[in-house]
Amino acid sequence: MGWQNHKNFSGVKLAGIYQWVWNIEGDFNWYAGLGGGFGSFKWKANDYKETETFVFAAGDIGIEYDFDIPLLLSLDFRPEFGFGTDHTDKFGYGVALGVRYQDYVGNDYSKRISYL
Repeated sequence: MGWQNHKNFSGVKLAGIYQWVWNIEGDFNWYAGLGGGFGSFKWKANDYKETETFVFAAGDIGIEYDFDIPLLLSLDFRPEFGFGTDHTDKFGYGVALGVRYQDYVGNDYSKRISYL
């Protein structure tokens, strides 16, 4: 989930991405994923107002460190391709630093559930 807010602009996006994770060494991993989402933006300036809803396809690639406690830090790059409006029919990207709480499925530490 992401949001932006400015004097003349506000927006929100919700994404779902499936990730594959590969170990580099120890608790240090890299991952890649694919998914998509939807969002809505509002523009307003003087007498001009506009609201748009859109969908997008997204990729994800990054690195993460898995601590011995249920905490994970990550840094990723996400390219996105938007569809649906004149303003969102284009390529965009984002860079994010993530902090996640995670739980494990039973005692199988290779199967984890992460919460943003």
